[in-house]
Amino acid sequence: MHKEAAELMEMVNETLETQLGRGHVSTIKSSLLLANHYDRMGRTTEARMRRQQEEVRRNTEMFGKDDPITIEASAALAITISKFQRESSRMMEWEPRRPRQQILGSTTHESPRSTLLSIDNFGENAIMSLPNGATRTNRMVMSPESTMDDIHMADDEIMHELEVLRQTEEAHGPRDPETISARERLARRYSTLGRYSEAEQTMRNVQIQRKTTLGEDHPQTINAALQLAAIYDKMGSHAEAADLVYGVLMQRTQNLGEAHHETFSARFYYATILCKIQRHAEAEEIVQRALEICQEQFMGTTNEIYTFGSGLLARIRQQPRLTSMAC
Repeated sequence: MHKEAAELMEMVNETLETQLGRGHVSTIKSSLLLANHYDRMGRTTEARMRRQQEEVRRNTEMFGKDDPITIEASAALAITISKFQRESSRMMEWEPRRPRQQILGSTTHESPRSTLLSIDNFGENAIMSLPNGATRTNRMVMSPESTMDDIHMADDEIMHELEVLRQTEEAHGPRDPETISARERLARRYSTLGRYSEAEQTMRNVQIQRKTTLGEDHPQTINAALQLAAIYDKMGSHAEAADLVYGVLMQRTQNLGEAHHETFSARFYYATILCKIQRHAEAEEIVQRALEICQEQFMGTTNEIYTFGSGLLARIRQQPRLTSMAC
């Protein structure tokens, strides 16, 4: 009975779309009623897809197709469509891959090689290649209990960011701040999912573009360098991370002053990285200097910065030879 009702409502909705258009109030009501009916039938993905289609239509009408709000809604719709196609393929015992390939490339989790929307040459699509010609390995950190649904969910998160990036670049161009910010979010998402190789490549190019468009001393350029350092740190490339954080520390000291809270943050992070490459004496000296600045500038030892620095210094002194000490 529910199935027949849904088919009838679908026919009505299609007729209204054809005769009145998607933006007509009768068509909108019909589409939302159909979404509610899908929910009652347990067809939640189709219900979400209907509502997201209406959201995209409404945002496009109100803000324009190139507005970030519309692009975000369009990307969410693309992911829902992909999920619906995946669910349909399971029922039919085969998996259509074209929609996923359009965004992620030909890679699936059965073959752990991946492509990346590289931003060399300001946003041209390119496959990341290693010197021997092999594509870079796609490493995703998943627990042994992870299911295919977990993997697909992680893929959907990446697909969403890639779709936002694609639409933003198409709307605004590769050098626009909105596009660069979309790439930065993609890099952070890669890092969150443990795909550090792709995160490093994407964030490194974000840093280059920030420097080119905003200048070396702009806060967003410095922040991109710090985020790249954090990725290197997670990859175990502590020497590279230390070089970047040192540069950030010098820039913040020059631009903001020794007593600024962001300078303290960079100083403490630099000391933490130095511990991981066995440069404990330097780390101790840096933290000690931070405590001296804190005493001079804030006239005391009761503030949060001094408390944090004191704890860090104590840990450095207690275990000066521990190879991978978490300072």
